[in-house]
Amino acid sequence: MKYAIVILSGAADEPRDELRGKTPIEAAATPNLDRLAVAGRVGSIATTPEDARTLTDVCAMGILGYDPIASHTGWAPIEAAALGLKPRPEEWLLCADLVCVSGRGDDDTLDSHEPEDLDEVDSARLFDAIDRAWRDALPDLAKDLDLARARGHRAVLVDTSGRSYEALETEPPQEMIGEVWSRRAPDGPPADDLGRLIAVAAEVLEDHEVNRERASRGLRPANMLWLWGQGPATPLRPFRERFELSAAMLTTSSVYEGLARLAGFASLRADGDLGEALTDALDRYDLVCCAIDGPERASRAGDWEAKVRAIEAADRGVVGPLLDKLHSFGDAETEPGRQGWRMLALADATTMLSTRTHEPDPTPLVMAGSWVRSVVQRPFNEAAAADSDLLIDPAHELMEYFLFSGRTGAR
Repeated sequence: MKYAIVILSGAADEPRDELRGKTPIEAAATPNLDRLAVAGRVGSIATTPEDARTLTDVCAMGILGYDPIASHTGWAPIEAAALGLKPRPEEWLLCADLVCVSGRGDDDTLDSHEPEDLDEVDSARLFDAIDRAWRDALPDLAKDLDLARARGHRAVLVDTSGRSYEALETEPPQEMIGEVWSRRAPDGPPADDLGRLIAVAAEVLEDHEVNRERASRGLRPANMLWLWGQGPATPLRPFRERFELSAAMLTTSSVYEGLARLAGFASLRADGDLGEALTDALDRYDLVCCAIDGPERASRAGDWEAKVRAIEAADRGVVGPLLDKLHSFGDAETEPGRQGWRMLALADATTMLSTRTHEPDPTPLVMAGSWVRSVVQRPFNEAAAADSDLLIDPAHELMEYFLFSGRTGAR
């Protein structure tokens, strides 16, 4: 059997007046997702475990077949894996994100978790300045810290001192947009040390040349470093060992890239055409997975038009080519001797355009291919998924269901 998974990160949403009462998924032109829905089953998946926070890393871990309650240690270790870091068991890692804040005191709101138009060169200049300032102002603390650059506005802070962050509580900046950041600052030991690091970074960023240039162009300054997502290394049992299948991931999301590396997926790259890279990979791997973060990014920006466009682009450029390629492997159920195929498409989270944050609602999925049939045909959207009797809960059971349910005699 050949398998393909397309994850539309953050695609689920609520009906919008601008879309005549439709959600972005409903409003988007998605002929290829419609083909999947007609041929297979539509349902929903509870990607957020009970009592857990709805964050992309938690949702993604469940979708890829790993129980986040048992395996999740933090966002930062996943970011570290995407960078190729291999922390020792005694080391702790934290996400170090450049964010945009305004005001002071009671009005110090977090305006954006991702400074717009911050290129890699300027981001590196800011992180380098922070690192130098820490070593000058806080030498005893900084000597045990390594700041590893990640993508864009992010870095990973590695604490090699052996101290524990087990009791620390931190907040993800993407869930704090428009809120007073000081009320959600790190709490618990060693929060005082983190507060000192944040304060020194703020002094450096406030008058840095990069931020002066940004202000001259009408852009928000990247004027605070937010520390969060702490955790030790995240060990995962290899996907191939668990399911006896080779797997590859193509994504621009550091979360999915990190989890894929931890699970032993091969990393795919596409110079331009995602569909071509994925269809070529199907000849080499049993399963290919593509996680698309365009809908999530549009939601965080509050841009409903961009969200619709991102869903349509994924349908056209990824879902369509994969579905066409999979059909070449035949239907193992109706064509004896053929290899057979299955395809899964789903939203990993509900990311609201109205609030620019996540909600814990179950999200829609559609699954089609050999031995996947439905008596009732439904479209792929939030309402139809909620009406279906197919609900995957907990989410980490989806992978086994997708790979093996109902199969007989497949190669």
